[in-house]
Amino acid sequence: GSRSVEDQVEAAIGYINHLQKQIYDLAEKREVMKLSAIHDHQEKNHKILPFSCGSDPLSTLTIIPVGSGILVSINTLKHEVLLSDIVLALENDGLEVLSAMTSTTEEKVFYTVFAKFSDLACFDNANLHQKLCRLISRNISAA
Repeated sequence: GSRSVEDQVEAAIGYINHLQKQIYDLAEKREVMKLSAIHDHQEKNHKILPFSCGSDPLSTLTIIPVGSGILVSINTLKHEVLLSDIVLALENDGLEVLSAMTSTTEEKVFYTVFAKFSDLACFDNANLHQKLCRLISRNISAA
């Protein structure tokens, strides 16, 4: 049978919402690919320091300089670090957090944060590594 106008409008709205979500997801993927391309280009000129933090070899921290900002990637066991603590640590170091994302599995949590420098000359990659590593280590030993 024929569908009512209300059903057709509802289906159209659902389809539009679906397309908007796809556009958003593709835009996010494009940004990640752009960051990756910039990273690949700059990798020769910047020191990238992935390493384990504290006594837990399963927790890792990577800070990658990207253009006028950094991409921070942390993976650790669940409930060890709060995203708000990571954001606060970055802001206290003079960075402006532009995006923050969390993904979880059964046992691990992955944080990805993109932040912009207010002043590149004042940015100290090694110092930020130490601060974030202390944050992760402190929370591991408190667990």
